[in-house]
Amino acid sequence: MLLQMNITLWNMTTVFRAKTYGCGIQCVISHAPGAGKTFLIIAFLVSYLKQFPGKKPLILAPKNTLYTWCREFSKWEIFMPVYPIHGRGGTQRDTEQNSIALPGFPNPNKEVKHVLNCLEKIKLWQEKPSVLVMSYTAFLALMREGSEFAHRKYMVKALREGPGILILDEGHNPRSTKSRLRKGLMKVETDLRILLSDAYESANFDSTPGLLMNTTDKQHEILLKLHTRMDECIGYSLELELLVTLGSIHSWLVKTTACANKFFTVGQLKLLEEYKYDMKAGSKVKFVLSLVFRVMPREKILLINGELDIFERGKVIDKFEEHGGASKVLLASITACAEGISLTVASRVIFLDSAWNPLKMKQAIARAFRPGQEKMVYVYQLLATGTLEEDKYIRTTWKEWVTSMIFSEAFEENPSHSRA
Repeated sequence: MLLQMNITLWNMTTVFRAKTYGCGIQCVISHAPGAGKTFLIIAFLVSYLKQFPGKKPLILAPKNTLYTWCREFSKWEIFMPVYPIHGRGGTQRDTEQNSIALPGFPNPNKEVKHVLNCLEKIKLWQEKPSVLVMSYTAFLALMREGSEFAHRKYMVKALREGPGILILDEGHNPRSTKSRLRKGLMKVETDLRILLSDAYESANFDSTPGLLMNTTDKQHEILLKLHTRMDECIGYSLELELLVTLGSIHSWLVKTTACANKFFTVGQLKLLEEYKYDMKAGSKVKFVLSLVFRVMPREKILLINGELDIFERGKVIDKFEEHGGASKVLLASITACAEGISLTVASRVIFLDSAWNPLKMKQAIARAFRPGQEKMVYVYQLLATGTLEEDKYIRTTWKEWVTSMIFSEAFEENPSHSRA
């Protein structure tokens, strides 16, 4: 299959070469999630660098997907070196590889080691045929101009003038023309750009029906207080929205935020401590536990959040995907698991909170509901009755309906039965 793909994409490189001397070539690849965009690009780059060895591919991707890119390059045993650059601070692996001890000089801190690591990889990428894979965050940080340091100027110039072809994974993200990221991308001096996105295909999912849940007495007391304060606020309070979201999951979670003391007294927060291990104090937690442990008793639960190192995050995903593995429950943030990973071993997706952007939730669903999935996938979106969550669900569902009416030829009933 790889050989056939190379032959097909070799013809694409001929088209690129024929048109490079005219106007720039810009390509958008939008496939269904899991259709193989990463593999497609890797196969293309193999052919592309054979024909244009002097061109330097630069792949920009969300931080969540860097592990997938590195794993795919390694999986197919690609001949070319691949240099990944992560966000500020790098990874534990990079830190260990760049432990420098110079006699008479203090040991460099983590940030200095990260800069040295970036400088070394960019230099190697400039010197020989290879692929540079960066997160958008790292690209934005390294493209910052105005520095008086020579190494900073070198990296800015290399990223601006060096790429022979620019590949933007999940390239639909930098939409605003006023954003720093968009402005930085436009400074890259290459005529060849490929934008990868599954956003349009993800939008083909039907809206996920919300499962309304009655809150416990303690939750009701907390949420009523928060909604009262929200009505008194001028404008919209993100802190109160966060507290409502956490309180809708479990009463004790309100106590874990730094902003809780703005709306609750010390005594009220202290009383919440007694509910910490009471799973019945949260209706959503109670539902999840009854579902999970009825099907899979006493299984180890894996955790992924934004603070986890990306390679450690990849190891967790591999462990979850392991055939016959003991860990069958994964607790993850929507942001950390919304793009670029495959979780086809999962058969149930449960949302404990909701997002204002319905596309992000659809992309999270697409981690399980994608090519390679052999089981029925059940999706639960849990909503606390009579709270901000219910109103948020109605508004986002209405947005989806408006979008479908714009792009669809057929009339569709409004699933929210309400206007935002």
